[in-house]
Amino acid sequence: MKRLSIAILVVLIMFVSIGCSKKEPAEQVLRVGLIPNENHEEMLSINKPLQEYLEKELEMKVELFVAADYVGVIETMKAGKLDIAYYGPLTYVLAKEKTGAIPLVKALVKGKPTYHSVIITRKDSGIETVEDLRGKVFAFGDPASTSSHLMPNAMLRDNGIIPETDLQAQFTGGHDAVALTVFNGQAAAGALNENNYKNLIEKGMIKEDELKVLLKSEAIPEYPWAARHDLDPALVEKLIEVFTKITDEEILKPQLATGFVAASDEDYDVIRNIVNVLGIDLEERFKKK
Repeated sequence: MKRLSIAILVVLIMFVSIGCSKKEPAEQVLRVGLIPNENHEEMLSINKPLQEYLEKELEMKVELFVAADYVGVIETMKAGKLDIAYYGPLTYVLAKEKTGAIPLVKALVKGKPTYHSVIITRKDSGIETVEDLRGKVFAFGDPASTSSHLMPNAMLRDNGIIPETDLQAQFTGGHDAVALTVFNGQAAAGALNENNYKNLIEKGMIKEDELKVLLKSEAIPEYPWAARHDLDPALVEKLIEVFTKITDEEILKPQLATGFVAASDEDYDVIRNIVNVLGIDLEERFKKK
């Protein structure tokens, strides 16, 4: 009887040990990267509604990540630490080159999948033409930004201004920093996304009656969301579905969008063409930032 009791006790201990050794399945997490169009804290705060929406629709935890600069998002995806990311057009082209990123959707603004870059200056700056910028301090955003570096670079060159030699060029980071630098008189002019410019006016951060648009670019394909190259295809399709049905303004406004539409890699060939015309080495650009 004593031996039987000991045997039963041993069996019970084995079951308890097996039960304790079993691990709960790891919670599935979607890691989402954001380029720093605005400061880090602001980007996390304004995209909280998107985070909550994705968690509800995908039934999984969502973590937001804001890199220190545009290419930092690419590097983080390349390291396998991001599942999807919100890129600028040029940043996406870089991401495709370096990580094989898969385009998901691109933004729509009032039904249009394109936007513009603008060069702005103060109305009291005395600058009336692009030629007047020669020798002046000029604010670009991030070196990997489409509308605050690539496009204005092309526009300036088309008007006879070579940024590297004809301007005192400086990089401020985000679009809001460009606008504030110009508005506060710390730069004679600067370039940024037209939608960001209008949004900053609407928020009261800059005053429209004190600024003017000196030059406006041709249409640029809108900002895309893209996935890492080896993300589960079923999740890729689900993400496209989830993004394209967003109608909540609280989710859309932080991305300056009124909706999303499916994107393709070919949408960004126009950016690749500009890169080729300007002779930009994508490999070097990636290394520097």
